[in-house]
Amino acid sequence: MLKYSKSTVTFLFILMFGITQAQLRINRFDKTLWEIGLGFNIVDDNNHQYTKLLDVKDSWNMVPYPSRLSVAKIFNHGLSAELILSYNRYHNGNIIQGKIANYNRNYFSTDLNAKYDLNELFGDTKWFDPSLSLGFGYTYIGADLKNNDNVLKNVSQKIVTFNTGIGCNFWVTNQLAITTQALAKWNISNKLGNHTQYALGVIFKFSSLDIKLTKKTKENKIRKNINDVNVVKKNPIDSVVKTEKGTVTPIDSSQEKLDLTAKHEIATKKANMIAEEVLFELSYITLDSNGLKKLDEIAELIKSNPSMKVNIIGHTCSIGSKEFNEILSEKRARYVREELEKRGVNPLNFNKCIGKGPDTPLFDNSSINQAKNRTIRFELVD
Repeated sequence: MLKYSKSTVTFLFILMFGITQAQLRINRFDKTLWEIGLGFNIVDDNNHQYTKLLDVKDSWNMVPYPSRLSVAKIFNHGLSAELILSYNRYHNGNIIQGKIANYNRNYFSTDLNAKYDLNELFGDTKWFDPSLSLGFGYTYIGADLKNNDNVLKNVSQKIVTFNTGIGCNFWVTNQLAITTQALAKWNISNKLGNHTQYALGVIFKFSSLDIKLTKKTKENKIRKNINDVNVVKKNPIDSVVKTEKGTVTPIDSSQEKLDLTAKHEIATKKANMIAEEVLFELSYITLDSNGLKKLDEIAELIKSNPSMKVNIIGHTCSIGSKEFNEILSEKRARYVREELEKRGVNPLNFNKCIGKGPDTPLFDNSSINQAKNRTIRFELVD
């Protein structure tokens, strides 16, 4: 197997750390998702590289109970950081590092990997969610204890590994998935101890805000809507038009009001058509560059209708608790209002910022439509 120099390892570590820190700085809000998993692991350490990957009888080692715990924090753009703790046992009589084991040997490992969700490249594949992993780990393998001569056969090993792997989550629900992974672990110092670890288990996805909400009172969960803005109504001035003979005829003010209302209704429909492309990342209350460009268009539309008054409605998908999504949807509406005002929209154009949460989805909350529900809409106020 490959032997990595210290400089290479240092570079890879700095790269992983930099990527993680960059993702942490993408946004200041606590909106990240977590995954916690429990499952089984199988270790193949026969030292035959790739020639006997499926030598189940003589090379695969596992214990008959859950022996792998994982915790992952999901960031933006398909990146996540995953910590894995696992225990196993090398079985007497199996091929271990090219030799027949004379005794059961304990196996402990701690791994920290960066994961990349391939759906970022392929698009939404619904329940099928493949990923790639890259990271480092520490492995301890217990001694192969005394032989017939009462002498230690193989001493214990402490190995620092460079990890590469591929995995896949099969989502049963929006929050629960069956997970599989194959992780190649390369001994950084020498070839002895290169091995493969397979995993099968379940993971549960949840938001960090779900935990915080359980500690708050019901009053703290409810957010007040923005106070209605009082608008001073001006007395309408009758307009006039010229007739063919040059005389002037007053225009009915009620008709003028109807025409203005129709204009505002058309503008609101156009704003909502543009808003179909104003989509938030899962659990995010800020927009990427594409979403902000769409807000530019909406701002110009509202500015061209200075007397129009609207409510901004925030929506979410159904992932996460109802309390979390209610707060999230209102925060999205408030964020959009702030961004529109930055673009020169008069605050008097806005009435309320309302969070609908997951209860009134714009689309059916199937996997393919979840992203479409993470958006905003505008409601014309009479």
